[in-house]
Amino acid sequence: MKMRHRIFGLLLVWSALLCGCTNYVNIPAQPGDVAGHNPNRHVVRVVLSESLQAVLKKHPFEGPFAILLPETTSTKTYDFVASKTSKQAVWPGNKTRSDLPILEVKQLRIRGQDASVDIVRATTAHLESGSPNQVVTVDLKWHPLQGWLTQRIRGWRLAVDDVLRTSRDEFE
Repeated sequence: MKMRHRIFGLLLVWSALLCGCTNYVNIPAQPGDVAGHNPNRHVVRVVLSESLQAVLKKHPFEGPFAILLPETTSTKTYDFVASKTSKQAVWPGNKTRSDLPILEVKQLRIRGQDASVDIVRATTAHLESGSPNQVVTVDLKWHPLQGWLTQRIRGWRLAVDDVLRTSRDEFE
């Protein structure tokens, strides 16, 4: 029995180190930060997929839509994220993308077991800012044996630039 507990404990610590506790990511890079900025890391792919799924669950699109991920995102990452997000998701490398509603990932922050992703989505509602777009912030937490899970989704009623600045400052 003791051996089983030790093995489970070691597996739990190992998975925490690989998947949750050692991550510090800012996308895009912030002045003076020491975080990673690679959108093609596996942990970033998983966080992006989960956050886009959460937005779609709360604010679904009818029919196909496009996803735009951060600059320097590879084809492999786009394929992974689009396939995990929705069967209706297409991306810039896909020829059927023209004139579709867009979900665009603007910012991503991972701090160990916590993550926050700002996504701009097209909306038909007239917002106070007069913009046809809305920023939705998805907060996630990594749980052992479950992975990244959505904790909260916030839709903002401010101009996109104001929200991104506020959201970034709030997470720090």
